[in-house]
Amino acid sequence: MQTLCNESRIEFHGLSGRVLIADFDGGNIVSDGGVPLVAEVDRIFRVLERYADCFTDHRDPEASEHSVLDLVRQRIYGLCLGYEDLNDHDRLRTDALIAACVGKQDPEGQQRRRPDDRGKPMAGKSTLNRLELSKVGADPDSPYCKIVADLDGLADLLVDVFLDAHDSPPEEITLDIDPTNLETFGQQLGRHFQKHYDGYCYLPQYVFCGEFLLAAQLRPGDVGAMSGAMKLLPKIVTRIRQRWPDVGITIRGDGHFSDDRLMSWCEATPGLKFIVGMPSNARLMNEVQEAQRQMAAEFAAAKQSDENSGPPQEPPRTFVEISYRTLDSWSQQRRVVAKVEHLPGPTGDSVSAFAVATAEKSAVQAEQHLAQARSAAATATATADGQQRRAQRLACLAETMAAAAPRDHSERAKSLRADAKTTRKQAQRAEVLARKERRAAAKAEQRAETLQTQAAAARTAADWLLEQASWEGKSNVRFVVLSRAAEELDGRTAYEEGYCPRGDAENRIKEQKYLFAGSLPCEAMRANQIRLYQCSFAYVLCMLLRRFGLAETELSQAQCPTIRTRLFKIGALIQVTTRRVWTHISSSYPYRELFGQVLSNLRRAAEKFSKGVPRIPDSPFAGDDPPRLAVT
Repeated sequence: MQTLCNESRIEFHGLSGRVLIADFDGGNIVSDGGVPLVAEVDRIFRVLERYADCFTDHRDPEASEHSVLDLVRQRIYGLCLGYEDLNDHDRLRTDALIAACVGKQDPEGQQRRRPDDRGKPMAGKSTLNRLELSKVGADPDSPYCKIVADLDGLADLLVDVFLDAHDSPPEEITLDIDPTNLETFGQQLGRHFQKHYDGYCYLPQYVFCGEFLLAAQLRPGDVGAMSGAMKLLPKIVTRIRQRWPDVGITIRGDGHFSDDRLMSWCEATPGLKFIVGMPSNARLMNEVQEAQRQMAAEFAAAKQSDENSGPPQEPPRTFVEISYRTLDSWSQQRRVVAKVEHLPGPTGDSVSAFAVATAEKSAVQAEQHLAQARSAAATATATADGQQRRAQRLACLAETMAAAAPRDHSERAKSLRADAKTTRKQAQRAEVLARKERRAAAKAEQRAETLQTQAAAARTAADWLLEQASWEGKSNVRFVVLSRAAEELDGRTAYEEGYCPRGDAENRIKEQKYLFAGSLPCEAMRANQIRLYQCSFAYVLCMLLRRFGLAETELSQAQCPTIRTRLFKIGALIQVTTRRVWTHISSSYPYRELFGQVLSNLRRAAEKFSKGVPRIPDSPFAGDDPPRLAVT
């Protein structure tokens, strides 16, 4: 059977003896039937209302059909629903359901001023880009973009939403700071090649408290992890302490943040702690060698026991306390905790054969250099001794010649005295040469001692790597530096419960990228920072929905793409009446019970956090029954 197409219907191949026909007569059906959940969260916590207050609108009110609040809601709701770019809104602007959730009084757009805009209740891309492209100094006389964002206000709002989402201050919170890479597009300002990420990118700085986003600071790609951190973190801590003066705060980060500036600030601020990763180095690794050896022995014994009987056991793990201070970059000694464990794997997995061979070669070369230095020192010593003996012989000869010379003024006496004088000068020169050779011999001996220390260290390192190569499995060592004393927090708890949960911030950053934080195509960094904030507040809406709407449901831990797929991307038939917008969701929607539970949870959250949110009646208005659907 051939596929038949005309203007009204499409006929496909028969399935199970039936003909499959598609037409375009379904009515006003949308694919984003779950957008009212996003709008419900927005209105409960007044997120985008306060977001819009961070913009100054210099447009002529008489000539503007879309308020700033309408624009930011349309843009950020679109990000939540999976519409990445502004171009998407040229098609999305006709969606009556999104228009109603945005707050349009005319969700079908039949009362627009221009005839070409009728049927399109929302703004297109050319209007929406005014949110991003307006410059700092824009005013009513600017020719085009006149909606100016207050970036400091947007940054503060992220913290305020976090504070407002708690009905009482917690006793202690942990702030996770972490940079990431965002790909750049073309010759953008701030782009830079990063070898670690193998591409041109920005390096934004994120700060999270659990699943709450507290900062999303866009930075050029050529900065370090600490760049801007000492301005960002104090600002966040100060704003939190204004509302919660007694809350304990811990700063947590990876090894990039084991910086003396950050740690000294935490130590000097009451109630502020830190726990950050620590890059390994030779001094720290020397401190844990015995623990590594012990864990390897326990692993071998446990494996042999497992082979004889019983299920496999957890890899052995221990923690080593180290009092450590860097040679020059730290201002004081600090507590470092080392986690040492031995993981399963093949023999020699702890160290590569190349590393063992390289270390052995270095040890042999160091020993050869030591032998050469010792030979050179012995030669210099022998030369110095020879010169000293020659000087002594010449001095004795000069004295003998002087004593043998007659006391008269004969030619013979004069000749003997002259020869004695010459010999005495030769003895003095020999003495000078002897002292010079003794200094050279001392330097050679000193160099030999230095090379002996280096050769011993190289041999010890080579033997240590050779020993590790004989182990079965892999030794895994990690270091953290923290401000809490061992009496307050033991090493195991500090690492496993204090530091390891930092990895959850990586999942939150991934959610940012699911919400198109990686799509920053504007030329100017300010415009891209505004786009990053749009994605950040889209994440905030989804996070609040998950935290309060999906609590104690099967999606309580779901990430943004899953929430979007199961709750937002729903087919629904839209019908607009005088007083209502009817959303007829598909009868076969598999998550209808979950949908209702989410809405009930949000209503309970509204009663707790937002007393001023108007209550939606549970029953329809009198005389406003849903329109009848014609079924053919």
